[in-house]
Amino acid sequence: MLNRHAKFSSLLFPLLAAAALVLAAPAARAAISITPHDVAGAPGSNVDVTFDFDFGANTLISSFDLGLVFDPALLTLLDGDFYQNGAPVDALNGLDAAGTLIPNFDLSNGSIGVAWYALDSNFQPLPPLALSGTYSLLLSVQLIDNFPIGQDTSVALTLDASDENLNPIDTISKIANVAAVPLPPSLLMMLSGLGMLAVSRVRRSV
Repeated sequence: MLNRHAKFSSLLFPLLAAAALVLAAPAARAAISITPHDVAGAPGSNVDVTFDFDFGANTLISSFDLGLVFDPALLTLLDGDFYQNGAPVDALNGLDAAGTLIPNFDLSNGSIGVAWYALDSNFQPLPPLALSGTYSLLLSVQLIDNFPIGQDTSVALTLDASDENLNPIDTISKIANVAAVPLPPSLLMMLSGLGMLAVSRVRRSV
């Protein structure tokens, strides 16, 4: 009996460890990390605000709700692009083909929203979205001309998602800051030189 008990005890720990790994596997697949990147630019200039999404080796998603909020009194959204591992991708068309995509843009109030569900047009379930590697969301924005130098504003991103078993993944909220800085001295000198050249030409023509 003692030998049998000892043999059972010696097997118990490896079995429990294996079970823990199996149970932890879905959580590992559902892990998503997002890295925002702060930027700075002169008032009136264009800058790129970037959020990097890391989905690991294999993340399965049955739905998500992505939201972006910015201050339209300080920033103007010009364009938005997605990149997969550095290469441009048409994410919106891809998502529309893989399920039901519901965009919600309100640029006048600085709000962008995109919801996606693994459902067809008849609300029948479709395979979950399989994502791996790194994706980047690049937003091209323009700082308004009178953006106060030395101040900054935020572009806030929120992501809610569900895994392949419809279990919610933790809400992720990230902020990228956009700061207003003076023009570089070299650019100021070039602009002033061009201005003086323009003035001299006008005087000659008169």
